[in-house]
Amino acid sequence: MVTAHRAGLLVLARADLVAAMPGAAVAASAVSEGLADFHFLLDDAARDPWADAPASPEPSQGGW
Repeated sequence: MVTAHRAGLLVLARADLVAAMPGAAVAASAVSEGLADFHFLLDDAARDPWADAPASPEPSQGGW
């Protein structure tokens, strides 16, 4: 997987908030190369659940 990542065939990412995740899940998902540990395979084809959400209203400017 790391070789494919380096060749640009897929994208691996690291877990940022490891302490907030179940330790067993983090350990089971790790792909290691030297000192680098990757935990996620990013999929550009995956649908963003927020992509179709209406835009948030602008915050009030305090003009009461």
